[in-house]
This record gives sequence, structure tokens and C-alpha cells, in this order.
Amino acid sequence: MSVPNVDKRKVMQMKTKPINIYWTGDPVPSDRHNQNFFHAEPQTLWDNVVEEYTINPDTHDEGVTIPGPSVMACPGWQDLTRHTLLIKVPMSGAYKINGTKIEPVGLPSMFSGQVVRHPSFAGHKLFNFRMPMYFFADEPVQMTLTSPWFHKPGYTKYAAIVPGRYDIGSWYRALSFEMSMWEEDADYIEFTEGEPIAYLTFDTNNPINLIKYSGTENLRRIGSLCETAGHWEPRVPLLKRYKRFKEGKMREEVLREIESGLVEKRCPYTG
Repeated sequence: MSVPNVDKRKVMQMKTKPINIYWTGDPVPSDRHNQNFFHAEPQTLWDNVVEEYTINPDTHDEGVTIPGPSVMACPGWQDLTRHTLLIKVPMSGAYKINGTKIEPVGLPSMFSGQVVRHPSFAGHKLFNFRMPMYFFADEPVQMTLTSPWFHKPGYTKYAAIVPGRYDIGSWYRALSFEMSMWEEDADYIEFTEGEPIAYLTFDTNNPINLIKYSGTENLRRIGSLCETAGHWEPRVPLLKRYKRFKEGKMREEVLREIESGLVEKRCPYTG
């Protein structure tokens, strides 16, 4: 059996071709305010660690060499942290939870909270931090949402993000910063400006262009349809929803709408 002649240069180009990932904190057009005002560009975990942490050398003060290189030199660590974004709390806020009623405590915040469903797990009340953000890619790529695991934000005293994963090139919906409270009778949670609220990890080896945009009315309608899919077609696997999205040429439509509201384009941040 003959082996086809493979152009290795083309294979490498395919592997290193950047993926465009578009993001917005202003998914819904409004005459009142533009929510992108409150969102600085997300930072990779790699950049954050290099910027904010003191990196210790591989040697003790007394001159005893520690066996093994720094964790920063680990290819696995580098790959993961360079493909993980930090999402930070844009404005401090505290909230009192009384059943399904959420009351701000102290100074008001642009970002509110809500209870959108009954507890899914015994002993864990749910609280949704309302901070709509969208991420969409120009090709299929899985994105995983988790609580921070390298930082210790204050809100984790009260709750943790309900994690999830979906293909941001095959589905257009807002991130849900829904919290699972540690205690069933929990009635309070607070967030501090600048602390990480979540990590987003992209399952790709390719570099990424991170591109900011502002939403349009049509994008709002598409996002609303995707977000309510569990109501109009319940208990359906994501792959079937992706199939509908693809057959409806929705990726092409979403990308056309995004192009009309581009804010800026950033150079690839992963290598």
C-alpha cells in the first residue's frame, strides 16, 4: 500500500493558523448604555501569572538547588495557561438572597443577580450573576467555563461557578455565570472589582486572535433563540443543536453581523 506524499509545510500551516474568537460584553443594543464600557480585554492566565506573580528561581536562598525546572517551563502548563482566559468582575457588588428575590447591599452596581431555577443539587442554592458576555469563533472550538483554580477570589467563600462546555463556533449564546452556593440556606454573596470570576479554556493548539465587537438586534434574536433551546426542544444533545445551527447557515449569519460591529482586533496571543 503506497503512502501519499504529505506536504509537511502545509500541515504545519494548518496547525498554526490562528482562530478568530470574537467577544463582547455588550450583546444587546441599548439606547441607555454600552456594556463594553465595563469590560477590559480578557487576559490569558499565562500573561496574568507572569505579570502579577513573583516567579521564584530554581534555587533556595541558601544556594541549594531544587531538583527539576520551574513549573513555568512545563509545556503542559504553558499550553493550558496560554489557552485560558481570565474573566474579571468589572464592578464590586453585594447581594442579599431572599427566595427568588435579590436585593443589592450597600452601593448599587451595574450588574445585578437573579435566581433563574430551583436548586438542581440538594443543599446547593443557585444564584446567577448577570453579566452577559458572548464568545464566538469562526470555526468549531470547544470552550470550557470553570471557577478560577489558580486564583482565590473572595466570592468562592460563598459559591462556585456551575461549569460547562460548548462549541463556540457552532452555537451562539451568552455565558451563564451561575453560582452553586455552598450552603442551602445561604442568603448573601459578594464580588470584588478586579477579581477573577471565571476561567475560559479553549480546546485548540492554534494561536488565537481575540476580537471585540458590539452586538446587534439580529444577534440578540439569534442568541435568545439558542439560549431558550431547552424550552422549545428539551432534552436534546448539543450535537443535534449544532446540526440545526449549521444547516441554517447560522455561523455565516452571526459572523456577518459581528463584522458590522467590530471594535478592535488583537494579535495572536498564543503560540
